[in-house]
Amino acid sequence: MFSTGHFFFILLSTAAILAGVAACKKIQPPIRKLLIVCLCLGLLSEVSKILGSIEIVPVVEPAVENGVLLYRETGAYTPYLEAEHLPFELCSLQILFMLFALLLRNPTWRKRLYALMYTTCIVGAGMAILFSSEAP
Repeated sequence: MFSTGHFFFILLSTAAILAGVAACKKIQPPIRKLLIVCLCLGLLSEVSKILGSIEIVPVVEPAVENGVLLYRETGAYTPYLEAEHLPFELCSLQILFMLFALLLRNPTWRKRLYALMYTTCIVGAGMAILFSSEAP
């Protein structure tokens, strides 16, 4: 079921997680600074994913000739992004959650948001690591 690339991805992910935890234990950054760094990394990741997945495709218009539907190129081109790459999954939603956490001033609501973020991060990361559909 798992390819060599997937095992490499799991190993790389585990190393990155352990390195991040060790760095946080050593540096002990304030949560606000940690959120800012994670937000920047998340935005960079999302932008690189979209730019890496986007395709430039020709624009076509339908035409019916002799009862047959044909698509003719118009000579123009447009960017196309498949639905599976749209930025609304658990990982991408963390970017919005981090932004909200940075903007929230009410500590009670911020703690509630942290609880939601923690749960969705663990579930999303676990699913991404174990059920990766594209491994290097």
